[in-house]
Amino acid sequence: MADNTNIIVVGNVAFTDKGAWVKGYSFEFEGETIQGYDANDIVHTANGVYASLIDGNTSEPADTSDSWRLWLDKTAATKAKSAADDANKAANLANTAAASATAQAAEAQQQATAAEEKAQLATEAASRADEKIAEMNSLAGQIATGFIAPSRMILSYQAEISIRNKQKQKIEANILPAYLPQSVLYQRVEGDSVMSDPSGNLTIKDVGKTKFWVIPTANTPLWQEVTINVRQPYMRLSASGKIRKNGNKIRIV
Repeated sequence: MADNTNIIVVGNVAFTDKGAWVKGYSFEFEGETIQGYDANDIVHTANGVYASLIDGNTSEPADTSDSWRLWLDKTAATKAKSAADDANKAANLANTAAASATAQAAEAQQQATAAEEKAQLATEAASRADEKIAEMNSLAGQIATGFIAPSRMILSYQAEISIRNKQKQKIEANILPAYLPQSVLYQRVEGDSVMSDPSGNLTIKDVGKTKFWVIPTANTPLWQEVTINVRQPYMRLSASGKIRKNGNKIRIV
């Protein structure tokens, strides 16, 4: 498949992650311009992640389209992010209210020398401020505890790479929730056909299989195993088994 970036392998089917959907998408292959997305290309929109069902797909991804299949619905994640943002805003407002109450308490204490009644009011205001501060500290602790560790890790990579492939390859790790630090370790377990730098960028060395462990530093039990096969190039075939061409040229992948 031409112009591969990231590959997600599900069973025996490889899906190519093309990133954000682009209207009028095209790419260059051996001097020819190819219009549209290939079958099993993955694209991202504001509403979700979609998989192309056909080659030369120039339509816009939609749940009702015959040319696309919904891969991942972002609606729930968007709502969860919005809820987290609302909780943070509520905590900030509550901290502001607590600070204001503390200031009022301090002012009341300064006026305590004028009258015993004002001194009593100042004491009550100070007590309310302390209660507010305690509530906000508790709320901040709950928020921090609820979101400090990632819950999922999604990997995007090309499991099979032609030794003639000149495109830059990478094991892309996405930590969820997405607002957490995207910190992972790439540990090579066996094989030397491909090497990885600390950012997951791959360097092809030779034909063969290499196994990696991808480990999120904030939640190590989420680690995943990745095997990448570097192979000799071959001709791409259509669904009917015929040699697939780009114009009059044979497509080698």
